[in-house]
Amino acid sequence: MNQLQKLPWGRLLVAGVVLALLVLLGWQVLGGSKAVSVGESVPDFSLTPFNTAQPTFRLSDWHGKVVVLNFWASWCVPCRAEAAELESFWQAQQTNDVLLIGLAYTDLESESRAFLQKYQLSYPNAPDIGNSVSRFFHIQGVPETYIIGRDGRLAQKVIGPTTAAQLTAIVAPLLEQP
Repeated sequence: MNQLQKLPWGRLLVAGVVLALLVLLGWQVLGGSKAVSVGESVPDFSLTPFNTAQPTFRLSDWHGKVVVLNFWASWCVPCRAEAAELESFWQAQQTNDVLLIGLAYTDLESESRAFLQKYQLSYPNAPDIGNSVSRFFHIQGVPETYIIGRDGRLAQKVIGPTTAAQLTAIVAPLLEQP
């Protein structure tokens, strides 16, 4: 065989090795797991809020309540508009067996704290250190919101900005469930 006949196989071999490495890297980045789908149980996790006066949040401690997780970032323009809507939702729902928690996604702590102060957000917020929680959902960007029912299962997700009215409509029937 001459050099010209060997060349295409060599390129295919190199391309195959590169593809295999990319697949392996993607598997490791995503934690080797599939995203939690609507109807599936959300794995337990814990978060330490930015406001240290608030206790460490553990999802399993809120079993029996509706939990709304909102992923945001200070650099996210739609998150800025959404902040007032989330605060309004929290003010209306915080006594109704509902917990809203914001998770700062790939953000600097100083920028996250400035964002919370600027928009005067009173609901618990925490950094998603190492994307440990966002990995469960394989989020694509921010904002994204995940609503977990009283049974610990993912009830619904909202990709993109949401409103207080939209969240209230999602949460109301979940509060009626035992």
